[in-house]
This record gives sequence, C-alpha cells and structure tokens, in this order.
Amino acid sequence: GASAMAYHRYADLLDGDEALTYHRKAVELAPLEAQLYVSLGRALRLKGEKEEAERVLKLAQELDPDNPYLESDILRLLEDD
Repeated sequence: GASAMAYHRYADLLDGDEALTYHRKAVELAPLEAQLYVSLGRALRLKGEKEEAERVLKLAQELDPDNPYLESDILRLLEDD
C-alpha cells in the first residue's frame, strides 16, 4: 500500500545498510508488489550480496512473470557484474 511505497521512495534516497532496511520494510508491507523486490535486489547487489539479490529477483519474476518491464530490469541487474 501507500506506506510500502513511502518506504520504497525513502530507501531510494539512502545508501548501504540503511537503504536495505527500508527496502526490506517496503517488501514486508507489500509482499505481493514485484517492483519492490527488484529495488531490494538492486540494493543487495550494490552491497555485494549477489546470491540474496538473485533470490529476491527470482521472487519478483514469480510474482509478475508477464511484466516485460520487470523482466528487463531483472536481466539488467543480473548482467551488471
């Protein structure tokens, strides 16, 4: 809902562990919102947590498998090594 998006937007302004905390909270508040998982995955990759990032991104794909924009976001993140 709205509070999940507020956490998501705020997390985008932060770095490191603080960003991860807010991205995780957003996912907790809206666990069916695939784009929140993509953002969490991006933050995890920036922290070097590749395995957890890939797991989170796969969850995003499972939640919204037919979204072409989501798929391209995920592919871009997975290729950024």
